[in-house]
Amino acid sequence: MAKKLFLLLLSSLCAVSLTACKGADNQAKATEKTEQKEDVKKAEEVKQAEKAKQEEEAKKAEELKKQQESSTYEEVPVEERENYTPNATENKVQNTALVNDASTQVADEKSKMNQNRVVNATVVKNIDGDTLKVKLENGKEETVRFLLVDTPETKHPRLGVQPFGPEASAFTKKYASVGKQIQLELDVSEREKYGRLLAYVWVDGQMLNRMLIDQGLARVAYVYAPNTKYVDYLREAQKKAQAAKKGIWSVENYATDSGFDKSKGPKPAEKKQEAVVPAPKQEQQQPVQPKPEQKQEQKQEQKQEQKQPVQQQPNENLPQESGQFKSCKEAKAAGFSNIPKGHPAYSAKLDRDGDGIACDK
Repeated sequence: MAKKLFLLLLSSLCAVSLTACKGADNQAKATEKTEQKEDVKKAEEVKQAEKAKQEEEAKKAEELKKQQESSTYEEVPVEERENYTPNATENKVQNTALVNDASTQVADEKSKMNQNRVVNATVVKNIDGDTLKVKLENGKEETVRFLLVDTPETKHPRLGVQPFGPEASAFTKKYASVGKQIQLELDVSEREKYGRLLAYVWVDGQMLNRMLIDQGLARVAYVYAPNTKYVDYLREAQKKAQAAKKGIWSVENYATDSGFDKSKGPKPAEKKQEAVVPAPKQEQQQPVQPKPEQKQEQKQEQKQEQKQPVQQQPNENLPQESGQFKSCKEAKAAGFSNIPKGHPAYSAKLDRDGDGIACDK
């Protein structure tokens, strides 16, 4: 509106004086140019402010992501982690199938490898599922952290053993055991802030990082530029493991973007106690008490058994006539004792107690 009034005034001046009209026109152009500069400046300021805001938000988001994804494992010095001995009771493989089942083999996977970034190495120590100690060809030993993957912990003094951690460690040990020749493919940045070598680990032409993801023993994690060569490749493998509910994905909400929630994970299998069935009590049978008349009969039978003479076999020393043994000593020397009355060797003088049995004492 103000501009229109100004133009109207300018037209009026031009009608009166050409010089005044020309001066007013120049002033109008200068004013318009100044306004345009101010508009451009304001627009640039708004643009810069918006950019600064976006950068600040991105920075905060990155810091938050790093805090969430910051390996709690890294809160402990590297040497302490490597030498830590986990609880033997917890550090047991519960799901042997995840370790023993054949891993998915990808045809010609090795063709993806950047040979210009490959280092040959020999495994000298298994630390956990995503960490190895190796010896390079130059003889130097290095601790290697697998790129873009994270397995549950087994070597963290504070967190202890996390579910599926023993399986991941056993799986890596199976394919990259001590003495195994492996290849390390480096990405753009070779080391992390703790000094460990970062690599994609290749075993017999297959990427161990991907094999862990396939088996449901690791999640895609620590995705930081510029080390992102295989991030899409590994995420595709993870989607398949998630769909199949393998390993860490078999328990809802256990594996998350920020790590592993042990409270949601399966509990270590406990050995079942077999119920002990007590042996039936043996009832002691009371002996049957014999009746008085039975007692009397038993006593008589026992007395008769005691007096029953021992039957002697025929002996050449048997006297032909009774009374030829002068004494029991002589009779016993000949093999006779408890000689009943009526027996050829019986003699009344040898039956001193007169009970009809000679030499019975």
